[in-house]
Amino acid sequence: MLVTHVARYFDKPSNLPFNSFRKPSFLYNAYDEYKKDALNYEEGYAALAKLKTEIFDTLKKRIDENPGKRPYSHIIVFSMGWNNNQQESLYRYNRILDNVKKVKQEESPNDYFEPLVIGVTWPSVWFGIENSWLKKKYILYF
Repeated sequence: MLVTHVARYFDKPSNLPFNSFRKPSFLYNAYDEYKKDALNYEEGYAALAKLKTEIFDTLKKRIDENPGKRPYSHIIVFSMGWNNNQQESLYRYNRILDNVKKVKQEESPNDYFEPLVIGVTWPSVWFGIENSWLKKKYILYF
């Protein structure tokens, strides 16, 4: 397994309505610099270890600061990748979370909502022809 991204949910700027204007918040991004050799597996694993430490530290801090309050209201796990590249998956995760937060605000604005979201992605777009099985079938002959 190659870890290519460890990202945080990033709120949209208050004056801009679309996800495309968001500045990504990456704890790790394998593509942020050109690598002369193959992508480094160890860097991705180190990023996961760092994320684990950060999550535990955050949990401990939240519990210590508010002993009677749950550190997270929900744990949400996403898995996305079929016919998506990783950037599209991140965009869609943020859109889903935007909509969940919007509905929560409309339906129960006073309820505690602080989810821990875990998303898994994998690239699966096939040379930009992801929407046609016929094209995929015939490209194998060339």
